[in-house]
Amino acid sequence: NVPLIIGSGFRCPKLNSHPEVKGATNSQHLTGEAADIHIPNIATGNAWFEWMEDNLQFDQLIKEKSTKSSKSFWIHVSFNRSGTNRQQVKFLIKNN
Repeated sequence: NVPLIIGSGFRCPKLNSHPEVKGATNSQHLTGEAADIHIPNIATGNAWFEWMEDNLQFDQLIKEKSTKSSKSFWIHVSFNRSGTNRQQVKFLIKNN
C-alpha cells in the first residue's frame, strides 16, 4: 500500500537540458519512453526493482542514487517502442 510516484516521465528538450536535470542528449524521456520512479525506502525500492527485473520487458532498468542526498534514490525504467529492448540492468550514482 505504498503510492507509486513518477518524478519524471516525458521531458521537453528545454527541461531535459536544464542544469538541475542534466538529462542525456539522447534520453528516452524526450520520446516519452522512460520514467523515473521515486523509491519511498530502500526495502520497497529493492522489492520493486526485483519485481520489474523479473516481470517486465524493458530497455533499461537502473537503480539510481544522487550524491546530493543520502536518501535520494529512484528507479529509471525505459521501453523502446520501435526497436530492440536490451533488458539492460544497472546501478548508477549521479554526482549532482
